[in-house]
Amino acid sequence: MLGHVLGIKCHPGDFLLAKEEIHQECYCKKSKKTVICDSDTSGVLHFSCGEVCGTLLSCENHSCDSICHPGDCSPCRLSTEVVKYCPCGKTSIQELIANGQAVERKSCKDPIPLCSKICEKIFFCGPKDDPHKCQSACHEGDCPKCPLTTSLKCRCGASTKEFKCADIEPSFVFLCERRCNRRKACGRHKCLNNCCINIEHRCELICNKKLSCGNHQCQDTCHAGNCLPCGNVSFDELRCHCGESVLYPPIHCGTQPPECTKPCIRSHPCDHEVKHTCHSEETCPPCTALTVKWCFGHHKQCPAVMCFLEGVSCGMACLKDLPCGKHKCNLTCHAGPCLKEGAKCTQLCTVTRPNCGHPCGNVCHDGPCPDTPCKSQVTLTCPCGNRSETTTCYDSTKSYRLMSVSVLATKMQEIKEGQSVNLNDVLGRKSKNNKLQCNEECAVLERNKRLAVALQIQNPELSPTPGPPNYSDFLKAEAKKNPSFVGDVYNKITELVQLAKDSKQKCRSHSFPPMNRDHRRVVHELAEFFGCETQSYDEEPKKSVVVTAYKNKCWLPFVSIMNVVQRDMGFRKGPAPVLTQRESKNASNTVAAASNTTQKKKIDYFDYNE
Repeated sequence: MLGHVLGIKCHPGDFLLAKEEIHQECYCKKSKKTVICDSDTSGVLHFSCGEVCGTLLSCENHSCDSICHPGDCSPCRLSTEVVKYCPCGKTSIQELIANGQAVERKSCKDPIPLCSKICEKIFFCGPKDDPHKCQSACHEGDCPKCPLTTSLKCRCGASTKEFKCADIEPSFVFLCERRCNRRKACGRHKCLNNCCINIEHRCELICNKKLSCGNHQCQDTCHAGNCLPCGNVSFDELRCHCGESVLYPPIHCGTQPPECTKPCIRSHPCDHEVKHTCHSEETCPPCTALTVKWCFGHHKQCPAVMCFLEGVSCGMACLKDLPCGKHKCNLTCHAGPCLKEGAKCTQLCTVTRPNCGHPCGNVCHDGPCPDTPCKSQVTLTCPCGNRSETTTCYDSTKSYRLMSVSVLATKMQEIKEGQSVNLNDVLGRKSKNNKLQCNEECAVLERNKRLAVALQIQNPELSPTPGPPNYSDFLKAEAKKNPSFVGDVYNKITELVQLAKDSKQKCRSHSFPPMNRDHRRVVHELAEFFGCETQSYDEEPKKSVVVTAYKNKCWLPFVSIMNVVQRDMGFRKGPAPVLTQRESKNASNTVAAASNTTQKKKIDYFDYNE
């Protein structure tokens, strides 16, 4: 081993080589280089330049085609000492000479004799157990490309395809289009490679998740489970905001400042006493001291409002003037403007119409009110109050005008020549005084009232429909299934009707307790047979029904629902008790006397209803 003198005094430690330069030359002597002497280059004077040697061989006809190498070059590949067989390797040159098929070669320049056999050199194509062979005659140089086809399986073995042998190379690998959908080891990503043969799918992506410290990201490859703790460490002291509490290094990344029991020394927007301790958060907890503040709309001062609240709603209507100048804000006391930027007032115009006296009803507008039909709801009743109908003001006026025109035409036909008709008597003063005309049903109802007064019937049913009530199948089914409930409802409504008839007030109401939907339907349908009105209130499961009986509109049914159900089920009254001869005679005398007294007043009410 070659070495150089350092030229320094004796010293402890390892031996140091001198920084001397060494001149090296390649084996083929085409290039040179200079390197620093060290443990690897010490004593190395030659190297391989990586180029073709090119040295003239001993045959003096060909050059060395090997890469720059140490030692002597190999003998010429075409020399007579090296080449002993024809190019296909099946027949020796001596055998060809002996058969007179070739002449003896004297130098490497002489052509190599060819035999008459098939080459049959093995190609890389074809099946593994029976590869294709060259079918040309014995020849020099490379074999021609194979003209056959090869059936290749893809890398994953899922599909097979035919290829021309001339189009493929020894390193060719057939990849199919089948995409691998297996999850990688991280459990988050899929492989998605074509023709995948990996048994273990490792994810090569960077995790990049936020670490628990909140400052750094995970730089490991994508993995399953939680990331490892942050490995960054600080060697500075970590103190609380006021500096009273301290943690000494090493401090792992993400460590929170130590807890401190001293009062917070940060500046606060209010003057209330600070009740929270020193903290590491940027913002302090909100001040919860109770104060008195004005509501958003400055309607009143609200007591017991926490200090951190900027404002509070008093719950009253805002009532600020809207930009239209006609309406006031109907929202609950609120912060900010009453209308959004660019929005317009959507309240209804309240200007009184000159024709009917109802409000305009159109969306808030500028200028005079448009001439649109009045949509206000009006209730029309007949003179006796039996009929009532709810419709719009426009529809009622239109129908009234049509009726008046027909009446006017009739009167014009009846008057004699020279007479006149008072239009006020025909058209009326105002359309709001319109009334429905009584019909035959009203006449029957009025006749029934007079008959009830004449016969002195208490709480009569004045329904114009003769016969017993036509109870629905639902009511009958409920009465059979739950007779106690239906009977109680029937009795309650009966008491309500009797109370309304005897009362000096216009109506009486009864509120039933909360009940389910089917029970409420029983109350609604049963009240119709008493001429009562019903209304549901509240929400499920506390929804209840209120029944209202008007004095002049309610009545008692001829037959109760329970009697109808018992009759349908075949129940009959029991036999009368057996009386003695004396008891029977006394009872007959009593009945006869009562019959003579009331015979004059007895009138079949049902006959009149018919």
